[in-house]
Amino acid sequence: MQRFILVLAALALIAAARAPAPEAIIRQAYDHIIATNAHPDASFLPPESLYSPRLRALVAAARKAAHGEAACGLDFVFWVDGQEEDIASADVSSLPAPDAATRIVVAKFVSTGQPHELHFTFRRLVGRWRLDDAESVIGTRWVWSRLLQCKA
Repeated sequence: MQRFILVLAALALIAAARAPAPEAIIRQAYDHIIATNAHPDASFLPPESLYSPRLRALVAAARKAAHGEAACGLDFVFWVDGQEEDIASADVSSLPAPDAATRIVVAKFVSTGQPHELHFTFRRLVGRWRLDDAESVIGTRWVWSRLLQCKA
């Protein structure tokens, strides 16, 4: 039994080592968003599979409550802090986190002539980093989980 537990622990460590870090996830997302700017017919949004179960549940509840209309918090693209964007570059960094299971990644960029700074909160769940919230901290300030609940 002890050997089995050691094997499971080793497999978990290997899986965790292969799981991309939150900073890499955000860099890759913005690289894709920027790359699609060069192609007017293309678009890219990171997959919802990145979301934590809590965030997925909030998105699903917002869609259900909207009855086919524009759902609270889904009437704009939170990744670019708006409905339109022309991002040419993004600076990605991180902030100190409150604990080992949390990471806060910062993306700073200029879009449609306005500076934006978004903070992405990731939680480590079952060995993978999942996006648990997003927040705009300059300009129009918002917290995505609150918007999804129709709370300003």
